[in-house]
Formats: sequence, C-alpha cells, structure tokens
Amino acid sequence: MLWDTTIGAPQEWDVIAGGLTCMKMKMDAVVVHPIYDIASEVPKDANITSYSECPEDTAIFEATWVDKGFVWKFALQFKENQNNYFLERFYGVVKNEDGSVRRRWSYVEYSYPMAALGDSMSCNLLVTARTRFIDYQWQPFAQEAGGEYGPADECDRRLPPVAVFFCVFISVLAVVVSFVLYIIINAGS
Repeated sequence: MLWDTTIGAPQEWDVIAGGLTCMKMKMDAVVVHPIYDIASEVPKDANITSYSECPEDTAIFEATWVDKGFVWKFALQFKENQNNYFLERFYGVVKNEDGSVRRRWSYVEYSYPMAALGDSMSCNLLVTARTRFIDYQWQPFAQEAGGEYGPADECDRRLPPVAVFFCVFISVLAVVVSFVLYIIINAGS
C-alpha cells in the first residue's frame, strides 16, 4: 500500500520575504498520484516556488520536484484569524515532464490544524486525501516568533472561527425556523 512508504528524516525549508524569515517548514511528506498507483516523497532538494510567500494574513508554502517521470507540486495555505492561524487549504498538481497537466486537486477542510500566532503546529501524522505528513512542524507567520519555531501546539484540530460561526448560525437558524413553524401550525388550531 502506498501509505506504507518508508520515508527518512524530516526535511526543512525557510521562506524569506523582505529579508526576513516569514515561514519555517519541517516535515516528511509523501504525495500520492491521484490516478496512478505511485507515490513520491517530498525530497530535501524540492524547490520552494515563487508562490511561497507571506502577504498580510495569509502564508503559502509551495514546493515542486521531479520524480518517477512526473513533476510534482503541492502547497499549504495558512490563514491568520485574530490571535490564531489555521491550515486553510491544501492543493497540488502532477504534470508530465513536458509540462502538460495530468491531475490537479484542492482541498478545503474545516478540521485542519489550528494554532496560536507565534506558536508552531507540530504533530506526528496528518493525512489528507492525497498526502501524508509525518513528524511535521510548521511555523507560518514566523515573524511572530522572531523568525524561529515558536512553542509547539501539538495535533490541535479545533475548528477555525469561521467554521464555528457557521455552525452556531445554522443551529440558531434551525431553532428560529422550528419556532416559527410551531407558531404557524398552532395558530390555526
């Protein structure tokens, strides 16, 4: 099985913006090709693309490499929200070596990890539909931690504030609709 792929020691990358380290990323990761029965470990020499950046309240880490006849690329997008940040989106693409796209994927999920600004996210396993991250430590918004890894928030999978608001809103709406229906039904009696 592809998820049983043995991988080595965690790799580490820094994203520099404006002369400052805005993101530190350490992980082992295996990306599974969405069609073919192959997987590729993100290598130490994976190139950090120019899309890796830290504008305002967003931090994007994008890596690309060539392996097994394909060009692999994946990205993690983090979003700042008040005094926290969360993994907002994960996406990737697999291309033939000539540059033609074989497959793209993108996932937005409300149970991705969340941490306090200045803290790093750390865990021994996070599995998405296409990627397995092992022994990772992510520090987006590293400027909040002096360009280093902050204290580790381990395996925190709280809902981001937008998702919490949405759940509360739907719950309140259901109560209001139920009450209005009750009034309408009983008014005719």
